[in-house]
Amino acid sequence: MPKQIFIKMVKINIGGCSSFVKESDYRNYVEKALAAYDVLEAENGAGNDFLGWKHLPSETPEELVKACEDVRDDWKSLNIDLVVVIGIGGSYLGAKCAIEALSHSFARELRKSGTPDVVFAGNNLSEEYTAELIDLMKERNTACVVISKSGTTTEPAVAFRIVKKHIEDVYGAEASRRIVAVTDARRGALKTLSTQEGYRTFIVPDNVGGRFSVLTPVGLLPIALAGFDIRALLAGAVEEEKALAKRCECNPAVKYAAMRISSIQNAVRALRCSFPSIRSSSISENGGSSSTESPRARTARVSTLLPSSIPQTCTLSASSSRTAPGQCSRLS
Repeated sequence: MPKQIFIKMVKINIGGCSSFVKESDYRNYVEKALAAYDVLEAENGAGNDFLGWKHLPSETPEELVKACEDVRDDWKSLNIDLVVVIGIGGSYLGAKCAIEALSHSFARELRKSGTPDVVFAGNNLSEEYTAELIDLMKERNTACVVISKSGTTTEPAVAFRIVKKHIEDVYGAEASRRIVAVTDARRGALKTLSTQEGYRTFIVPDNVGGRFSVLTPVGLLPIALAGFDIRALLAGAVEEEKALAKRCECNPAVKYAAMRISSIQNAVRALRCSFPSIRSSSISENGGSSSTESPRARTARVSTLLPSSIPQTCTLSASSSRTAPGQCSRLS
């Protein structure tokens, strides 16, 4: 009997924003969100060569899922109980987030035999963290997944050199079986090394950016190694993909985008109203800034404009008969 898969869809509840965001503002940004949706679907906007993530769930080939499961099963046959995933930024954060979200809060304490612990490296240059990772590897049966498109990014490269040496020193000729690379299909230092050493490799798609890569081998392989059913994960993602393909306000992405920008606009308007001296700054109503100065310098400059006490408050609703929306009234 096939396993039943229960899917919880993402839902957006914006009811709590009604006291802060006017309905007219929200409606205006719904239309803008739908216009942005059209650009995304037409794939004719800036960055359109990195939209491979749009249909990853429904276009993930069976061979990829099977290859991830083959690595999982092979390492299980070696009784591997520690997998070190090396990557930085989007090359590890998606997998780390998914594994933590799916795991029992006390997974380590309830550790089940046959499921390795997945730890992460290559996202910092802390000598203390690295030394403690080496201590851990000495006590465990270790394998490694290294994720890097080029293989030359400093933090992952340093971590991989250390983990690779440990695996080679301890396991000898079996080392190449314990290392899997997720990298570019054709070029790069890691691709070259993988070919030379005979590592199993997975491809980082050219048209998918790191922060969108959790449903590529970048995320699927570590999630599978952590003991989770990536087939069920992809089945749920396919259903969500369908929901996000609808051009309507009911689309959770459209609803979230419209309310998020409406809220940011109102927050910036309130900030300008409460602190008039900030009017001359480059804070924009989409929450960003047109300034080229560094965030630290901008923060320092803006902080000098803020008074030690707040002399004004901003009324953003029309509930007051004495103050129009967006106008300021003195605190008594």
